[in-house]
Amino acid sequence: MSIQELSKDLIEATKKVLTKEEEYKDFFAKAMKKFGISSPSELSGDKEKEFYDYIDKNWKGKSEDVQEGIFYKEYEDEDEYRRGEEKPYVNAIKKGGGKVGKTYTPDSRDPQLTIEFKGGNIDKIRKEVDKVGDGTEAVEEGYKSQKMQEWISANGERRRVKEGDSRKSKIKVEDVVRDMWETASQEAKRNEAKTPVGKYQTPKLRDESLDEGVKKSKMKIDAKILKDLKTLEKNEKGMNDKEVKFIHDMFKKGVEVESEDGEPAVISNKALKTLDKVWGKLDTFVRDEIYHIMKKHSDEQMAAVLGSYIYG
Repeated sequence: MSIQELSKDLIEATKKVLTKEEEYKDFFAKAMKKFGISSPSELSGDKEKEFYDYIDKNWKGKSEDVQEGIFYKEYEDEDEYRRGEEKPYVNAIKKGGGKVGKTYTPDSRDPQLTIEFKGGNIDKIRKEVDKVGDGTEAVEEGYKSQKMQEWISANGERRRVKEGDSRKSKIKVEDVVRDMWETASQEAKRNEAKTPVGKYQTPKLRDESLDEGVKKSKMKIDAKILKDLKTLEKNEKGMNDKEVKFIHDMFKKGVEVESEDGEPAVISNKALKTLDKVWGKLDTFVRDEIYHIMKKHSDEQMAAVLGSYIYG
């Protein structure tokens, strides 16, 4: 699944979930440090009760009911899972007020135990899960298991293996979601217009019926502009490199411009139509970069070539 397919609401929800989850994890880790343990499983009897009483009393996170949520526990492989191992977690979800739905047990394709649930108090469910777990479990809100599986397949362990990720540990779903959030944030910045040409708008063609006295010529684009465009092409490999190459090659041949009675030259309708074939396909960030490159080396050439996108 492409990050572009995620709605803004889903991205915001993801950010909220990750923030909330991290806050609780930080609090829980500090509580374990206070009790001198690295896992709740090290406690028993009165000491265990004292620990969880401390958690219940001191956790100040916003307690809220959820419409739907998901529990997950990662295994090294499917053989590590034992039949019926999900029962304590099912009971924990029920104690937190959740209604358990589908349960997906680990298999060779996805060595992860996943339990879908609806309703319940998310903080209480997490506390109940912590009581029976070993610290490798996580509870999230708002994700349907089918969508989560799609995200794992598209952005999780298989993708990283394909890309040669050197990490040996299993990739958890929370890492996948976090990666997606970070990617979404980067793409949001990449598509935030910083110049007059950043946001694409259809250029207005000149009225050619008024062309009497108009002279056409080839504008030789500054070599420094061409050099920087070549660098941008390399930096955009796998993204907008083909479109940048098209513009570089077009500029290298010279851009047809028109001028009249000593007025500044402007790109001809013919050349503008050629440029516009790829201009609208560029990311906002790339349009901004081309604007900066041209303005840096020749404000005159920038105005002549990109003026139709700025002034209409």
